[in-house]
Amino acid sequence: MPREEGGDAMEMDASSPTHGPVPQPTIPAADREVPSSGPGGLLVPLKTEPNVEVSQAKTELVAEDMEVESGGQKDVAQQEQDPMEGAFTWVIEKYDEIQDKKMYSDDFTIGGYKWRLLIFPKGNGTQHVSLYLDVADSDTLPYCWSRSASFTLSVLNHLDPELSHRKDAQHVFCQKESDWGFTQFLSLDELLNDQKGFVSTGRGGA
Repeated sequence: MPREEGGDAMEMDASSPTHGPVPQPTIPAADREVPSSGPGGLLVPLKTEPNVEVSQAKTELVAEDMEVESGGQKDVAQQEQDPMEGAFTWVIEKYDEIQDKKMYSDDFTIGGYKWRLLIFPKGNGTQHVSLYLDVADSDTLPYCWSRSASFTLSVLNHLDPELSHRKDAQHVFCQKESDWGFTQFLSLDELLNDQKGFVSTGRGGA
């Protein structure tokens, strides 16, 4: 898959650009990685539990295929304790009822570093789900810190896994760009359409 340009999760308003600080006009807007303005990126599938009532509909964000580059030597015991690869799943209840502008997942550790997912459920200045990977403890890290990671963000399709929505990214996280992901990850119309298979409502035997 070709390298996609992205950025952090800088919050947008109606007059703000919908992408990161360095636009790449040759790449479709919906496929660009961007910072959020607070955090950034990993594999994240959105899926929902089968046979769930409409009021209990769930959306599952999964961080998978994440690989962190080590900043130094680690012995075998430490590598086993802090593996450099991993995945994370985030289940969001009643997605269509969320009123919060943005939400963070619980922290998780991969490669000895703390991470979390950041989502703008109704979009970060756009009619799309905005999804990023964030360095969870960026505010407490020493000056000039950095760490590199490759990852995939994915919205799981519970009707057909082959139709799951995925985007790959790679980024060097630092003090100025502590998150990375996609402002236009998946259109809200497509996500919330229960015929598309991204959100289970408990109807139709899903």
